[in-house]
Amino acid sequence: MNYFIRKKEIRLALSKISNNEGFSVIGSHGVGKTTFVKTLVSTLLRKKKHNIVYVDLIKITSSQDFIRKFFNSIKENISQKSQKKIAELRYILFDKTDRSILDDLETLTEQELNSSIIKLLDFINTLKYPTLLVFDNYKNVSGLFNYSRSKLFEHIKLLNNTQLIVIDEGESIESNENSIFLDKIPKTEYEKVLVKMFNNRGTQIKPKTIRLILKWSQCDLRATQKLCTMLLKNANQRIKPNVVKKTIDKLYLEYEHNYRTVKNLLSPYQWKLLTAIAREGVATQITSNRFISKYELNAPSSVKTGLKSLLEKDMILRKESSYQLSDVILSNWLANE
Repeated sequence: MNYFIRKKEIRLALSKISNNEGFSVIGSHGVGKTTFVKTLVSTLLRKKKHNIVYVDLIKITSSQDFIRKFFNSIKENISQKSQKKIAELRYILFDKTDRSILDDLETLTEQELNSSIIKLLDFINTLKYPTLLVFDNYKNVSGLFNYSRSKLFEHIKLLNNTQLIVIDEGESIESNENSIFLDKIPKTEYEKVLVKMFNNRGTQIKPKTIRLILKWSQCDLRATQKLCTMLLKNANQRIKPNVVKKTIDKLYLEYEHNYRTVKNLLSPYQWKLLTAIAREGVATQITSNRFISKYELNAPSSVKTGLKSLLEKDMILRKESSYQLSDVILSNWLANE
């Protein structure tokens, strides 16, 4: 789906890669940044001319976590290709007592941690094919270590066999010319793409049914793809609104166990606040007497504490003075529970 919608951006990204240019992919939550990059990656893997090291930094909380995740991502990428290279990689992170630094990272100084990062970067630069290094959710690294983001970029620029793609929200890390900005896809364009996608698979669907899909998914790429995949998997020659509604119910059942697990990880108050935000869709004036009274949320101070915790857990998004859930499917599930 992303390829058909983002043809211009895909061509630009492939051009940058062929010119050995690193770049950042930026945009607001839910526009499809990760899916966009994974489309690029699958295209390059088919050509078999690149190593891909994909590092998702979603739950990174320390520089030690960063190094472990980076190391393991490299290991996964080359494990099927070169046992000799695996041996080299292990040697990089072993100290003189023959004990893995990965098991003892907490004892390292900031300078030693930075040195480990540089060693890993220099290592992937020695691989046979050019390496495309992808850092997803790179915002989570900000402030974790003194080796700043700009220094990281500068070092990678010195490497002749490695390119960096950063997936981030908000402003670009580099100048605008080194960024690919993914804007929210207009509904009219989304509708055309979905009709074409269904028709190409021999399935008829009317515009009003497409609008029902997009109303539910809020044009969030992940939610839209999930629902459309289920519809195509179980669809007959024609998809009607009632089929969409039944498929949404099946989707909720599929995710219910995961969401019950999430509930157990939150405090009862946090779950109550999360449900309140979901039922609003986009919640504003969240500490007002009206909102607190409507959802029985106690005092404004309790709401502020709950919001802070949910933001830290990436359960909700804040835009100016409004809040909404980061997971559209969870938001719809809670709103209809």
